[in-house]
Amino acid sequence: MSPAAPAGPERAGSESAVYVVIEPAAEVDLRAELYQWSGDPEWAYLFADTLWQACQQQGPLVVRTRLGCPWFSRAWRAMEQGQCLGLVLQSVEDLQTVCQWLRRRLMVRLGGQRKGLLRYYDPLVWHRLAPAVQRRPAIIEQAWYWCDGPAGFRWQRSVRPEPIPLLPEPVLSEEQHRALYVATESWPENSTSVPD
Repeated sequence: MSPAAPAGPERAGSESAVYVVIEPAAEVDLRAELYQWSGDPEWAYLFADTLWQACQQQGPLVVRTRLGCPWFSRAWRAMEQGQCLGLVLQSVEDLQTVCQWLRRRLMVRLGGQRKGLLRYYDPLVWHRLAPAVQRRPAIIEQAWYWCDGPAGFRWQRSVRPEPIPLLPEPVLSEEQHRALYVATESWPENSTSVPD
């Protein structure tokens, strides 16, 4: 499927921006390509200003982009080909607000007093979290992710997603924890997204 697919973000309202949360494989340097293909890109390290800031350069990027941009097309294809993990998000908010939303969901309570990094930007994890639909206006209007389903690998969509209950802090529900645990039985060998 190409970025011009009918279910893709090109159907977003004219006021919405497209953001890509992407974690490339070690051999893929999307940062260099970002400057090569986008001129003056607007981006941030997802792990900046978090407990994982020391390894931010090895972590995901959050890139504000536009449809039709060569870098967006390259990132979309890289996700389809398994060269990168990531999400494509639609929001009317600026990069800083989107990054705050994303960072707030990185540290999650796993049960009891245990906490850990939740790699929700991995489509396998996002899919298992089964994000709830927010009824109120949401910072993230839609999310697209490349994931296996009954019809094989395809782009799937979440509308006004809330992947993790946030009251009073991010915590996995019992169902989410169980779904992630069960998923480890069939997790791809090259995936680094095995939950705790």
